[in-house]
Amino acid sequence: MTVDVALPDNLTRYRAMAVAVSGDDHFGKGEAAITARLPLMVRPSAPRFLNFGDQFELPIVVQNQTDKAVDVDVAIEFANLTPGEAPGRRVTVPANDRVEVRFNTTTNEVGTARFRVAAVSGDAGDSAEVALPVYTPATAEAFATYGVLDVGAFAQPIAAPTDVFPQFGGLEVDTSSTAVHALTDAVLYLTDYRYENADGYATRILAVASLQDVLDAFDADGLPDKATLQTKVQHDIAELVKLQGEDGGFVTWRIGDPSDPFASVTSTHAHCSQGGGLYGAVSVTRGSAWLPPVQ
Repeated sequence: MTVDVALPDNLTRYRAMAVAVSGDDHFGKGEAAITARLPLMVRPSAPRFLNFGDQFELPIVVQNQTDKAVDVDVAIEFANLTPGEAPGRRVTVPANDRVEVRFNTTTNEVGTARFRVAAVSGDAGDSAEVALPVYTPATAEAFATYGVLDVGAFAQPIAAPTDVFPQFGGLEVDTSSTAVHALTDAVLYLTDYRYENADGYATRILAVASLQDVLDAFDADGLPDKATLQTKVQHDIAELVKLQGEDGGFVTWRIGDPSDPFASVTSTHAHCSQGGGLYGAVSVTRGSAWLPPVQ
């Protein structure tokens, strides 16, 4: 018995299984592996990712599946990559063997790098396309300067750095009619502050309480909306209350530690800014100074 099967356009290995049944107690099965391949195959061996500014050799494996040696033309096309040599090569691949071809390459920009390689020999040919992520450098430097301009003009000298990648980085200039604009960076830092302690909670509460009416006007990139900030403040207040010890003072990290005078003052101030009611105490050298409940 013969069954005709059309293989998909995919170079891989397939498993074929057959089951035969006769009557109630006669049966059998069998299986075999089928490998789909081309007479000429091209297989890139690219890295999993690249970094900005990398210089590397891109290996391409050309495989000859026939019983005679063939001359193969290999051509490659790049996007966001710069070849260090001609993007084409002719190689001789022995019968039932493979040859590795390497192309010197340099990354251009952060983002995604793509390349497409094709190999042709007579009527036989194959191609492949690969996309690779290109990450930013491991280290980056940022410098900022602030100033006030009342009348006239202001000159800010800028010295271009040396030994850097000219494709990475840039210059940003922001202007505002109020100095509050410079505080948005500080608010962004506090919203992403990852240390969960009394000082972190209290400082974030105070910052949002002081600037919540003007933050929307600046529309800073990455700044949460007003509703999100309010939700975060309520969460911070709840967590801050948990850090109030039996003596009325506040600990920095966990209950059981001695009350910290600086954390106690900041925490009480933060809660006052939200109109909350709790007892706060400030630990001093000779005991504790109790604060009345906030109404």
